Parts: sequence; C-alpha cells; structure tokens
Amino acid sequence: MNKGLTFATLVLCTIPSVTFAGTCPAADTAARAAIDAQHRVQQVRNPQDDGGGNVDVSPPLRDALRAYKQALVGAIDARIACSDEHVDPAALKRTLAAALGVPAQSAQSAAPKNGESAFGRNPDVDVERGGAPRPLLFVRAGFDIACGDDNLLTAYAWENGGWRRVLRWQADDYKDIGGAYGGGFWFSALPGGQVAVVHGTPWCSSRWSR
Repeated sequence: MNKGLTFATLVLCTIPSVTFAGTCPAADTAARAAIDAQHRVQQVRNPQDDGGGNVDVSPPLRDALRAYKQALVGAIDARIACSDEHVDPAALKRTLAAALGVPAQSAQSAAPKNGESAFGRNPDVDVERGGAPRPLLFVRAGFDIACGDDNLLTAYAWENGGWRRVLRWQADDYKDIGGAYGGGFWFSALPGGQVAVVHGTPWCSSRWSR
C-alpha cells in the first residue's frame, strides 16, 4: 500500500425508471430547520481520537447526525420543489449554499470555536445535471466530521410537472468515523440508468482510506 493512496468503495445504484419561483416559504423554513439541526450536532460532546486512528461516535451524536442528514434532505427537497424543469444548476447551488450556511471558500479551514465539535462544520453542496436516457438533477451535500467528512447524494427526475426524488444515498448510522462516506466522494450517471458512487472512509492516523 502506497502512502497517500485512497482505496474507495464502488457502489452501483439503480434508479427507477431554472427558474425559481419568486418566493419559497417552505424551502426557507426547511433550510432553517437544517441549520438548527447542524447546530445541535456541533453541541454534542463526543470522545476524542482513541489513539489508533479512529474516533467513536456516541449514541447522542449518532442521533444528531441522523437528524441533520434528514433535515438536509428535507431542505434540498423543498428548494427543488420550487424550481422549474429548466433550473440552472449553478443558480440552484448558490441558493442552497446561502440557505444552508455554506461558508466562503476562505473560511472553510477555520478551527472549531470553543466548545464546538468538529462534527457538522463547513457544510458544502454541489449540483449538477446528468443521466441518459432520462436526465437527472443531482445534489451532493456534505459536512465535516472528526478527521474527515461525510456526504449524501440525492437525485431528482422531472415527472408530471415537478421534480421527484428518485435517489437518496448516504451512510447508515455509524459507531465510528470509518462508517462515513468521506475521504473522497464522486458519482457519475451511467448510460443504463444507473449511478456509480465512489467514496472513501475517514480516519485520523494517516491519509490512507479504505
């Protein structure tokens, strides 16, 4: 194994076969709920690195992370529900970033504040179109955890005059940070209507990843 080399997990997900509306109160409410959930994650005390390159995730933090992911998906769903078929991915990314508290690029390496957990810091979001024969709108959302990051992926198809979520891909609850989908996270739509997802697993003692 060469130092610095990242080993990633490849997953194939089978998916079932703009302009923003002027205002979107439901999306604004859902975004505030996501930020509240993020703050709850950051307030949970958690054991530090065990010295072996890992960090356990306590049951209260596990619950808070689950709630935060649910709130993120709810905020993304609500914002996309206010978008038309021709929504511009770059514009949607800017709107989601502003609503979810994504920091400016220059601030992303800032250290946690006193009493603040590394978990939940620096939310991030990306939006892109892809897929054939059915075009899809993809949204990846991520955030810091100890010694790495965690990510989730959603995809939406335009059906019957609105966007319908057809994919939600994220890690299950994890007892240590090695269960997160981080250390690199990439995806691509395949010609057969599937999505390839590649991700690593964070840990603290080196830059290697499983």
